[in-house]
Amino acid sequence: MEQGRQAEYAELRDILTAADRSHGARRFAIITSPGIRQYVYLGLTFGYNPVFREAQVVQAVREALGVKDAETDGIDGSNGLFSLRQRTFGQPEYATRIEGVVQNVDGVLWARVNNFGPLSGDPRDPAKLIAPKSPVRNEVVLCHPWLEKWADQLLLCLHATHLQAVPLAVDSTEVPAHD
Repeated sequence: MEQGRQAEYAELRDILTAADRSHGARRFAIITSPGIRQYVYLGLTFGYNPVFREAQVVQAVREALGVKDAETDGIDGSNGLFSLRQRTFGQPEYATRIEGVVQNVDGVLWARVNNFGPLSGDPRDPAKLIAPKSPVRNEVVLCHPWLEKWADQLLLCLHATHLQAVPLAVDSTEVPAHD
């Protein structure tokens, strides 16, 4: 999944093919193909209990989401919702599931996804991808429906530059109504 690892990919493909030839049943061909990240943008607001420190809650939300390239901020998102460990190729994502993941973070009382959608462009430099000027809230984001022939190679991913999370310190009885 990381760029610049084509030699490792070729080596892995050769190892799997050789293992199948020498030890496998050879009933099915082993087909290897590199994975491609499909980045999304996400804007959310969440209410947190003010007895918790805001910075810790924000960090925990980013970890729960599995934000890529947030490690420099001390965030380990390797097991979060958008981490490579939690995704499967072609798997869609839902705004309601994101809200549920954020609501399960200690200190978070409620969460609301305001906008959520796919980004298009070259995934090799996600920091250069630009969210739409008028972002919308998609209830579900698919792995690029217009690249359907590669959908089984795509994994949805959330980069740190495409997350806008707004924390609000709220009374534990304040829960906003959904539209």
